[in-house]
Amino acid sequence: QQGNVTNRGDVNCDSSVDVSDAVLLARYLAEDREAAVSVQGKRNADVNENGSLESNDVALILRIVARVD
Repeated sequence: QQGNVTNRGDVNCDSSVDVSDAVLLARYLAEDREAAVSVQGKRNADVNENGSLESNDVALILRIVARVD
């Protein structure tokens, strides 16, 4: 459904959450022009659901990958 998170932390929309999602978001936040994130990827990337993408979301994605949460 458009406008909803389809997979929390799945920045690259490949149906899995792994380190590559955290790396992609970190590159995007660093304004790397080659780091393309789709609209759905941005929705999925806002892990803390505060309405903005930030380094804390990268850390939360890594916690998901490490299965800390």
